[in-house]
Amino acid sequence: FVTISSTLATQMPQAVGSAYAYKRAQNGLCVVCYFGEGAASEGDAHAALNFSATLEVPVLFFW
Repeated sequence: FVTISSTLATQMPQAVGSAYAYKRAQNGLCVVCYFGEGAASEGDAHAALNFSATLEVPVLFFW
């Protein structure tokens, strides 16, 4: 018997980190991060949204 488990919202902090690197490099790129309603209820999502607003990074969260 094998169960499948995947983590939710872990891509969001990584997207913020990538966007921060783009901001520091001043290359004009933007990160787009797709997530669903399951991810929106996770703590990582809230942390990523807060972190992206605080750092003012070029990231677009698409729900």
